[in-house]
Amino acid sequence: MNQPLVSVIIPCYNTAAYLTETLESLFAQSFDHFEAIAIDDGSSDDTLQILQQFAAIDKRLTVLSQANTYCVIARTNAIARAKGKYLVCLDSDDKLAVDYLKKCVAIAESDEQLSVVYSKAMLFDRENKAWPLPEFHTKDFLLSNCIFITALIRKSHYDAVGGFDTGLTMFEDWDLFISLVENHGKIHRINEPLFFLPPAPNLLFCYQSGLQTKMVGQSV
Repeated sequence: MNQPLVSVIIPCYNTAAYLTETLESLFAQSFDHFEAIAIDDGSSDDTLQILQQFAAIDKRLTVLSQANTYCVIARTNAIARAKGKYLVCLDSDDKLAVDYLKKCVAIAESDEQLSVVYSKAMLFDRENKAWPLPEFHTKDFLLSNCIFITALIRKSHYDAVGGFDTGLTMFEDWDLFISLVENHGKIHRINEPLFFLPPAPNLLFCYQSGLQTKMVGQSV
């Protein structure tokens, strides 16, 4: 059985301290039919060099570089190169459990109406702690985002709603997910923690109308 291709999109900005662990978690995935497109958004640290080192080892990684813009623009520029049936937008200081792609893809493949598949999440540091995101309910979702950007997204549905709004400087992921729901896309959460992100102070959380959205590595 042919596996669908997943395009993993990694915008990077001055995350050299975390990037190696992020990439190691990606290349350790039990699901290996993916391409990775990393875009360095004008970093001033060793981010680009780390990307190039990994690309020399694993040809699934394509490295792009551009002058500093903003995270959503960098992410969109990388997505323009994507060939996969699915997208996963991985921030450059997060980590994936070894079966994250495998389990998300299996569920997405079972229902063509699914636009988004994601999992429970953990904050990692000296010890892992659950990130207490509520379950998805359409009415509540209009007031508060509960889906992290590293969800698996069906690219045909992404294209149908016009992708990320590059005019936004925050909450572009929430805006995209709302558009997908408005377009009758279905959402599924896997009820086990398969996604890991660092806690504050490595995170900048933005709050609006009860929304908690991760804003990491944002270029300014």
